[in-house]
Amino acid sequence: MKQIFFLLFSFITLALVAQNKRDKAIHNTIYPLFYENYEQAKAEILKLEESYGYETNLKYLLINRSFEENDMEFFKTELTTLVRDYGFNLAYEPETKIYYEAITIGALAVWFKTMYLKNHVIWLDNNFLKQADLNQLNALNYKTRMFNKVRYEIDQKITVDSIQKEQQKKVFEDLAFSNLAELYALTRKLDIYPTGKNFALIQNDFSILEYQNFGIERNFEKSWMLFEPFYKKAYLKHALDYIIYKNYDNYSFIHYKNQRYGLISIFDIPEIYQEDLFSIPTRDQEFSNNVKAEFNWEK
Repeated sequence: MKQIFFLLFSFITLALVAQNKRDKAIHNTIYPLFYENYEQAKAEILKLEESYGYETNLKYLLINRSFEENDMEFFKTELTTLVRDYGFNLAYEPETKIYYEAITIGALAVWFKTMYLKNHVIWLDNNFLKQADLNQLNALNYKTRMFNKVRYEIDQKITVDSIQKEQQKKVFEDLAFSNLAELYALTRKLDIYPTGKNFALIQNDFSILEYQNFGIERNFEKSWMLFEPFYKKAYLKHALDYIIYKNYDNYSFIHYKNQRYGLISIFDIPEIYQEDLFSIPTRDQEFSNNVKAEFNWEK
C-alpha cells in the first residue's frame, strides 16, 4: 500500500522537476486542466500537436471528457481518427468507459457501427500484421490484474510459515518477471517500445506490468536494464514522456532511498514517508547531468 500511495502521489504532484517542453505541456498544463477546464485542455493538446504530431494517448483520454462535455462533433471526429489511423478496436474497449453504452446500444450506436465498419477496415488494410501483437499487448493488462488477484487470494486464504512464505514470495516474483519477459520479447521483435504514437492505440495500458516488477526489489534493476534502451529511443522520438524516468526514481527511493535521474525532490514525497531525510541523494550526479543535457531537461 505504501508503494501504491507514493506512486499515485507522484503522478499528481505539481512540483517542478526537470522536463523537456513536451513533458511540461503534458504534465504541468494539460493534465491539471483535464477536469478543471475541458476547452483549455483541448486547446493545449491541439497546440502540442502542432509541434509533435498526433497525440494518440492524450486524444484517447480526451474523448472521455468530450463525451462528458457533450462536445459531440469533436468526439466523433477524434474517435473516427483513432479507429481509422490508430487501431481503436471495440473488442479491446473497457465497458467502464463513459461512452461505451452510447456507442454500442445507445444514442450513438447507429453512427458508431457505420463509422467503425468503414474505418476499421482501412486500419486493417494498412496495419494487418499488427493485429496479433496488438492483441498480445492489450492482454498483458488483464494477465497482470489476474496475477495480482490470485496472489491476493492466496495471501488471504492460505496460512504458511515464514520459510514457506518467503518461498511463495519468490515464486510470485519470478512469475511476475516471466510475464514481463513476454513484453520484452515483443519489444525486441518490434524493435520499439510500443506506444500509441509509434505503433497503435493500446486501450488496456500494460504499464501495470512494468511497475509491478519495478516494485519488486530484486526485479527492479534487471527490468530497467532490459527496457531502458527502448525507453530512451521512444523518448527521443517523442513517443513517450518523462514519467517513466520519474517513476524509476520513485522506485529507487522506495528500494534504496536514492535516485538516479534527479527527477524527484523531498517535497514530492508525503511527509509520513520522508523519514529523517532533508533531500534525496542522486547516485551519480555526473550521469544525471549528462542525461538531462541529452534529453533537454530543464527546470
